[in-house]
Amino acid sequence: MDKIAKDKIRYLTCGIFNSNSWNRPKAYRIYIDKIESDNSGNYWSQRFSKSGYQFNGKRENVNTEQINGICKIFNEVPLKCFELKLPHPNTPGNKDEYEIYIQVQLKNGKSIEFKIDEYDVRDSNINSEILTFKEQIKETIKLIEKADNNV
Repeated sequence: MDKIAKDKIRYLTCGIFNSNSWNRPKAYRIYIDKIESDNSGNYWSQRFSKSGYQFNGKRENVNTEQINGICKIFNEVPLKCFELKLPHPNTPGNKDEYEIYIQVQLKNGKSIEFKIDEYDVRDSNINSEILTFKEQIKETIKLIEKADNNV
């Protein structure tokens, strides 16, 4: 299981978007030294537009210890993200969606953006390394939300 070296990653953007939730979807951008959050809820309206979803975040108030725990996800980014054909965020899915949105931006300018819809069987048949990474992303989002609630 080959991983991307964490020093090659500029940032990682992620979010969980559930069509059956009344809560406004929130996206997070994780840097090695800070966390930003996008509370705009624009994912749903922008993802099918010409330019796609554009992150619009503000810095989260988390301490260094919390950031270090959250940034462990940088050690888990599989190289396969850049090798496989993964579902794009603007790919139509089911009527009901539970999407995990992931974007990896490397320092060399290369990036990948994809989604995994847990309600869509097609997305559940993705490579096991990517599915494991998706679960790690979900756990990272829980860590961010817990850190945000403890401030």
